[in-house]
Amino acid sequence: MLVFASRTETQGLVLLEAMAQGLPVVTTAVMGTAAVMRDLRGGLVAEDEVGDFAAKVQLLLADEALRRCHGAEALRKAQEWSAATSVGAPLRLYRRVRVPTGR
Repeated sequence: MLVFASRTETQGLVLLEAMAQGLPVVTTAVMGTAAVMRDLRGGLVAEDEVGDFAAKVQLLLADEALRRCHGAEALRKAQEWSAATSVGAPLRLYRRVRVPTGR
């Protein structure tokens, strides 16, 4: 698992990199990590408080089934954020709304 307590990560990319390896994450939901974890899939989101953060880490450490479940979900989630997926959606939109060139 990835344990990530940064309060200044601006994009959450480190979470997605870990998830792409099938690792569940424990993080807080601030700045970029909030966007990545808004659906609460692929790991646990702790309050920005030491006790809650430690409890979430301990929960995943103690429960192998939960860790595996979040790890599998993390891998699926990372695939949804892949470059191909991220680029493909706007391209499909652009193809649907082509603007006439005036010819």
